Amino acid sequence: MRAHEFRYEFQYRFIPKLVADVNDGYLPSTGLHMAKGWDIWEEYEWEDGFYIDRLEVESHHTIVFYNFPEPEQIQDALYGAVLIDNTTGEAEYYTLEYGYMDNWILGSTTQGGHRNFGRLDSRERSDFFKWVTDKIYK
Repeated sequence: MRAHEFRYEFQYRFIPKLVADVNDGYLPSTGLHMAKGWDIWEEYEWEDGFYIDRLEVESHHTIVFYNFPEPEQIQDALYGAVLIDNTTGEAEYYTLEYGYMDNWILGSTTQGGHRNFGRLDSRERSDFFKWVTDKIYK
């Protein structure tokens, strides 16, 4: 499988499938950050830059934050974040995607489709993280 095809499948199909499985009760939320158990790494060795952080936000939310390798094409995500409401178990997946003319686009992907939320003026991890955590308070 080519590198870009793998990236797309991973960012826009595999992670949304995990999120759907969490929301349906088939997978505990820990499955979102237990990469060693995913059994996908034999197909493609991902270049440097991929790592996962699990962060507690207040006492009632967790964010599983994905740092992806540098985008190579439009629509590649630089970051992904799954926001988990620990009281309801609901999870939502957000991305910061490389766009036309070096713009950074905020998105959300489910198995049912993709939604854009507009531009983020910065590609900084902290700005994307703030945008995601702001979802808690809305």
